[in-house]
Amino acid sequence: MEETENMGADDENKSKEVHRKETRTKAHKRVKVKAKAAKSEQKDEGISKIRIGIAVAILIVLVLVIIFYNNIFPSNGGVVAVVNGEKITGKEFNALEMRYGYSLYKEQGLTEMEFLNSTVIPLKLLLQEAGKQGITVSGNETEDMITNVIEMSGMTREDLDSQLKQQNMTYEDFKQTSKEGLIITKLLNATIPAMGVTEQDAKDFYNSNKDLFKSNTTFIKFDEVKAKIITYLANKKFMEQIRNNAEVQIFLTEGSELPSAGSSLSSPDSSQKQGSFSVSSEDICMENGKPLVMLFSTTTCPHCNWIRKTFDSVAKEYADAGKIAAYHWELDTGDNTLTAAKESKIPDDYANMFWKYSQQGGVPAFIFGCKYYRIGNAYENSNDLASEERDFRKMMDSLIAG
Repeated sequence: MEETENMGADDENKSKEVHRKETRTKAHKRVKVKAKAAKSEQKDEGISKIRIGIAVAILIVLVLVIIFYNNIFPSNGGVVAVVNGEKITGKEFNALEMRYGYSLYKEQGLTEMEFLNSTVIPLKLLLQEAGKQGITVSGNETEDMITNVIEMSGMTREDLDSQLKQQNMTYEDFKQTSKEGLIITKLLNATIPAMGVTEQDAKDFYNSNKDLFKSNTTFIKFDEVKAKIITYLANKKFMEQIRNNAEVQIFLTEGSELPSAGSSLSSPDSSQKQGSFSVSSEDICMENGKPLVMLFSTTTCPHCNWIRKTFDSVAKEYADAGKIAAYHWELDTGDNTLTAAKESKIPDDYANMFWKYSQQGGVPAFIFGCKYYRIGNAYENSNDLASEERDFRKMMDSLIAG
């Protein structure tokens, strides 16, 4: 009897232990299921955010992609660059940096100067060319394009607004960016046939840049990317063509602060002329007891390139003889070409002097002792460098004589 009771107790204990194990197992499974669900939910949410972020980024940098490129400048109104006579002010440059996602590229090491050269100036040139050809885009076309991209990305208008807010952009800014992208797309599509890029050109590019078409351990076949390469080469050729025919002057130097248009700097009096130079009412400015002679130019200005060797040669001759203090400042690089060193920033005093004498930002700008100055070349039309040299020497000798 006692043995039977013990057996019954053992069976009951075993039954309870089995029940406890089953309960723990079920609870453990429930925890795992919940954890898996939560993880899946987080993953889906992460993917959703990534998808939305990528879609917005694609839209924001639409023009950058079309143009071939995967300390904000002070918004004081100073001129950053002049493209075919159209000024880009510091304020506008700031707005373009915001609209075209400069912050995304700054994280990858893109400088403001590179952004200006690779994005802002090409953008201006392409929009100017589109204007010449009468290419336009309606508000409905822009809205339709934005709607299509939003739908394809799987996000909502609220998602877009949220992303734009995070990047300090308004919908109107975004809409303008998209409109410009569509205008440029129309322009480039219209010019592709005229660029004469052949299949052989595309194949040569493909063979010379195989790493661009590598996917994991294999290479994408040429036929799969041929059309894209032809489009790229045609667009690149067209961009180089309009850039080479453009008059571009760059005044931005990394980290510099240019005075605003209409700054308090007084204008020099140009009521008199001496040779090809205007004569100001200023006293002769000196540096270390020597008259200060300067040329301001840019590397992209053809008129600057025509005169630079002649000026550099004469200025260096007089400077080496201890007669003058001479500088040739490149506004787009910040370099003084009269020294072996590579400078990267024009001192503020010299930059202010440039804007005082060249208030419209014209180059080449010659400032000789603050007494004589000239914007542009005097004898370029007749290709007469000898007369330019003669006038340089005449002005320098006059300054030295006092």
